[in-house]
Amino acid sequence: LDNSNFSIRLISLAPAADFSSDIHCNIYQVSLESNPEYEALSYAWGDPNICQTVFLNGFSFSVTVNLVSALRHLRLKDQARVLWVDALCIDQSNRQERGQQVSFMGNIYSMAKCDILWLGEDPDDEGRALKIVAAIADIWDQFRDGDGLDPEIVAPHVLPLLSTENCAALKSVLYEPPVWRRIWIVQEVVRAKIVNLQFGHQKISWDLLHKYET
Repeated sequence: LDNSNFSIRLISLAPAADFSSDIHCNIYQVSLESNPEYEALSYAWGDPNICQTVFLNGFSFSVTVNLVSALRHLRLKDQARVLWVDALCIDQSNRQERGQQVSFMGNIYSMAKCDILWLGEDPDDEGRALKIVAAIADIWDQFRDGDGLDPEIVAPHVLPLLSTENCAALKSVLYEPPVWRRIWIVQEVVRAKIVNLQFGHQKISWDLLHKYET
């Protein structure tokens, strides 16, 4: 990589109609100075000893299962999707390159059109947790005033949503995903223009979480 002009690599994730089909990407070099259009991925690598294969420019490449799952869920059916993904876009075997690319990390996330925060697979594939978050955010909008929120007014509307089952679903996305324990997650979220949380096929805007602030 040419570090004199802030070079990075991007991948073009090829479309596929079949969710389970092999993952194919084209990987190429660009300069951040050219303002490329791409989305950045925030995720936890997962167990490095449990890997699957993706294809970069036709060559097989081994990545963690969690990344394969993320790419399958992010892959579009009818058009390519341009992404920056650290495990693919940085030569992890090259210590010097890793260090140089880490120094660009703030720029990479601030220049991305969106940061996709991957929470993992949704075991029910229903998006229950994110739907609850959106429903509570709507209640916050309805009852917020200049002085904040009155708990006595809001409680009767929110409490029915907080059943034991729903609380477990919320915990599965707001506390349990290992992505929350990554050191770099704060920088990635703070520097990004837009952050979308994705859990399985469902996604919501990070801004919805801010509506819980009173």
